[in-house]
Amino acid sequence: MTKNKKCSKCKVNDRKILSNGNVCNWCDECQSKQNSKYYKEHKEKVLAKNKKWAEENRQQAYNNNTKSRSKRRMKCIEFYSGGKLECECCKENHYEFLTIDHIEGGGTQHRKDIGNGGQALYSWVINNGFPDGFRVLCYNCNSCLGHYGFCPHKQIKNEEDKNI
Repeated sequence: MTKNKKCSKCKVNDRKILSNGNVCNWCDECQSKQNSKYYKEHKEKVLAKNKKWAEENRQQAYNNNTKSRSKRRMKCIEFYSGGKLECECCKENHYEFLTIDHIEGGGTQHRKDIGNGGQALYSWVINNGFPDGFRVLCYNCNSCLGHYGFCPHKQIKNEEDKNI
């Protein structure tokens, strides 16, 4: 490998290192400009190639996306449940039923702000270093809190405690 670490085009920025360890001759900025220029000049060709690739690799792309989504979701649920993988309220432990809850509410607005959907939330949480203010609940407990402001499990437990 060459000792020159500067971009061969602009001679200012460091060259881009790819995820596979290879080194590009250009920096991110120069490569981005070149890609934009190429796209503008060959838009129809690029779109046709992308469409063909998507048709040929649809199942593989779907499988890869599903695996990465599952990993992000599992990472968040494991972190906020302290590894227990259970609802903080009712102790539901079927992974498929678990979700992340905004402890102070405001989840709907937060999801709209970051890009609506649970997957955007999982990515946001990971990218922001697992901030405080979240917990694991099952979908039933989370929905009741969002719609009614309370969870029936807590209400039933409080009534049972009063009767004891």
